[in-house]
Amino acid sequence: MKKIIILPPFISPLAPDLIAKVEKASGDYDVVDYTQTDYTVDDLRSAEIIFGWSSKVEEALGQENQIKWIQVWMAGIDQLPLDKIAENGTYLTTASGANATIIAQQIMAMMLIQARRFDQKIANQSQHVWEFPEGMTEITNKKVLLLGTGNIGRVLTKYLTGFDMTVIGVNTTGHDVDFLSETHAIADYLDIVDEVDYLVNALPLTEATRNLIDADCFLAMSEDAFYINFGRGKTTDQDALVQALQDGEIAGAMLDVFADEPLDPKNPLWDMDNVIISPHSAGQSDYYNPRVIDIFLENFQEYTKNGQVNRNCVDYNKGY
Repeated sequence: MKKIIILPPFISPLAPDLIAKVEKASGDYDVVDYTQTDYTVDDLRSAEIIFGWSSKVEEALGQENQIKWIQVWMAGIDQLPLDKIAENGTYLTTASGANATIIAQQIMAMMLIQARRFDQKIANQSQHVWEFPEGMTEITNKKVLLLGTGNIGRVLTKYLTGFDMTVIGVNTTGHDVDFLSETHAIADYLDIVDEVDYLVNALPLTEATRNLIDADCFLAMSEDAFYINFGRGKTTDQDALVQALQDGEIAGAMLDVFADEPLDPKNPLWDMDNVIISPHSAGQSDYYNPRVIDIFLENFQEYTKNGQVNRNCVDYNKGY
């Protein structure tokens, strides 16, 4: 019997109705649910499809196995042993897109919190202080540079343009993207970063993007601009960011990801009035697991027809 093994999601438990949805679509595959019970490396070696990831999956890949396809619960795969998975001849598909809506909504929330000074209003409420915060403004007509033009960028652009904001994008080659009127190659982003009010980082972590956002970037940005990172923490030189904030080179930052997580309690970012911190939770939502299941089932239909997967399939040469 061909086997699909389901491992625990990393955000929240998998509801029984979602497991049942996979079982209903599984055809002649046996679906084995290990979301609540322990399992061994030998269990994983005998599966053709693994839905999830753990260190035991990596062990299984290092031995004789039947694993042809791994669907992970997360969008980012920079922590996975891509060389080993590729060497095994295994497809790897991600959850990219499952968190796009909620991340885009959180980016909008962060922008509005800062612009309308809700951070100060909430602090005032806790102290029973009736006071108009200084610096209240709007995001109307502001310009955004989006680093990464994938799923998050598509949803975010729809929201931003609804607030009469202008969005331009940066991707690897500068190729056109249907939801953006203007795109640039990532190699040229420093030439345009001084024009924008918000720099939004949605980049994956690869060798090409590691510490891409550095001191030169912050120096080139307007002193009134904000840096927003919801991509990967290590795409940013965090020490350079701290220095830029301390020196007033940029107006502030809104951060969901960090170079090292959890963020050290002694890190100066915690105590900066112009920084909003979120504990790598922007993608968390009760909608997340159902969306990943849908991604898997879309690919599973294609896989059972021709042995291939199309959506969110990792290109091992690119690293994402």
